Formats: sequence, structure tokens, C-alpha cells
Amino acid sequence: EMSNTFKNLLPDGFADLRRTVDPYQPETIHPIYTKLGLADVQAEPTSYADALAFLATPIGQQWSVLPVEIQHWFSKLLELELSEIAMTDAQIMVQIDRIIDDAANDLLSDDIELWQRRLEDTAYILYLAGSPEVAGIVARHAASLNGCTVPSTNPFLRALTDTTLLLLMELFHEKYVANGSSREIADSVIT
Repeated sequence: EMSNTFKNLLPDGFADLRRTVDPYQPETIHPIYTKLGLADVQAEPTSYADALAFLATPIGQQWSVLPVEIQHWFSKLLELELSEIAMTDAQIMVQIDRIIDDAANDLLSDDIELWQRRLEDTAYILYLAGSPEVAGIVARHAASLNGCTVPSTNPFLRALTDTTLLLLMELFHEKYVANGSSREIADSVIT
């Protein structure tokens, strides 16, 4: 199971190795593909579940779409949650999926190459730190971004957007719903 693969993901020396990788050095091919083999990396499929598992790790938890940028889409989720329009669970899920897709496409379309490089650098560091299996999974997600023009169709970018929105919703519920003031706070967030 993927969660076991990602368990205790911060290998010894990860922070030191991270400092040795220049995140802005342009390369024709990233060194991770030399280590793992680009064809081998591209041959393996990526999945939304793998992306979620990585984003739940200590390394992945540090990654999110900036809350300031995602505010509009968070407001859309709050509007849906607080709506008085009767909808079935299936209709609500369709609306949530639409919001996540729209948010991913709106917020990440211009940054696909940056996220790809971040994944490549992380995969390389994990490889150097002695975690080649995890490095391969992360490298597959990086390689899946080659030619990606619609972020919502990519498992990693969609999971990144989804986890950011989910985290904001959880924080909102922890802070305001428990106090019974969610409606007033939500109104101020939405407007």
C-alpha cells in the first residue's frame, strides 16, 4: 500500500541534500531521469491516490496552493456548504469536483513547469538520500506534467488543489463551526 511506502519519508540527511540541489539551474534533462531512466519513469502510470499519499507525508504537507490565491475557490466551497438549495449527495459531489477542477485550472495553468521542477528536485533529493522507490513515484508525477496544459486532468495538480481546499475547510470548521459562528464568518469570507 502506498501509505506504507511514504511512511517516515524524511530520510536522514534530506535537509542537507536539499541544499545541494539548485532549484533554478536549467537542465536539458533533470538528473533524476538519468538516475532512474526517463523511459522507465514515463512507463509507469501516476494516480490520484499516489499523489494524495505523497501530499500527506512530512515533505508533501509543506506543499500547497497559496491560501491568498485560492481564497476565491474556498469561498465557492463555503457557498456550496452553506447553500439552502436542496441537493443530493451526488449533486454536491459534482459541484465540489467542478470547483476543484476550476480552481486547479485557474491557479496552476501558468505554474506547471515550476511544480514539475519542484517534484523533480524532490525526487532527486529522495534518491540521493536513499529512498529510490519514493523518488520514482515522485519522479513519475513530475514526468506526468510534460505537455500538461489542463491542470485538472493531472492527478498531482488536482490532488494539490484538493488537499489545499480540504485543509482550509478543516481549519475553518475547527475555528468557527465549533463556536457556532460559522454563518457570520462565512458571510464575511464569501463577500
